[in-house]
Amino acid sequence: MSDIYLHWKNVRNFIMELDEVFVEIGAGNGHFIVEMARKFPTRKFIAFEYDNKRVKKMEKKILQNNLLNVKIIKDNALWYLSAGLFHSKIKEMYIFFP
Repeated sequence: MSDIYLHWKNVRNFIMELDEVFVEIGAGNGHFIVEMARKFPTRKFIAFEYDNKRVKKMEKKILQNNLLNVKIIKDNALWYLSAGLFHSKIKEMYIFFP
C-alpha cells in the first residue's frame, strides 16, 4: 500500500501535526483534489473515497503528479467528521457529489 493512504489509526496524529487541512468528501477519481494539490503545493489535502476503482484512479493521478501534499482515506467520512477529528483543523471542505 502506498504511503499516500492514511490509515484510520494514524489520522489523529497526522491531523494534530497540521495547522490546517483541506478536505474533499467523495473525491471520486481525484480530478478536483489533484488539481488543487498541484495549484497549492504548500497546503495539505485529505481525500475521502471508499470506492476501490475510484481510489485506484486517484492514487495513479497523485503518483503521476508526484504530489506529496495529498492523503487518501479509503473510508466513509461520516465517522471521522462525527468524531470531531477535523473540526478545529478544517480550513475548507469540498462536497460536490453528495
